[in-house]
Amino acid sequence: MQNIYKDNFSELSPFLNSSSFDHEQRVTKSLSSSDMIPKTFSSNIDNILLDIEMSARLGLSLFMVMQNMYIISRKPCFSSAFIIVMLNRCGRFSCLSL
Repeated sequence: MQNIYKDNFSELSPFLNSSSFDHEQRVTKSLSSSDMIPKTFSSNIDNILLDIEMSARLGLSLFMVMQNMYIISRKPCFSSAFIIVMLNRCGRFSCLSL
C-alpha cells in the first residue's frame, strides 16, 4: 500500500522537478486571483502551493482541501468536520459525528 502512495505522490507533487514546479506556479497565479477560493488563499501563492502539496499527499481534490484547510500560526490545520469525514471514510473506526 505504501508503494502505491509514493507512486501517486511522486506524480502529483509540485516539488519534485522544475517543470512541475513551474506549472504549479502558473496554476497558483491564476487561482490566487479567483473570487471562488477562501480568503486564506486569495492573493497568496505560497498558501495555494501548500494546498496543492497537501491535496497531493492526501489524494484529494485541490478545492476540497482548500475549502477545509486553514493556516493558523503558519501551520496547516483542517476543520473538525473534514477530519470526521476523513476518519469515517477510511473505514478503520466506528462512525463519528459532531
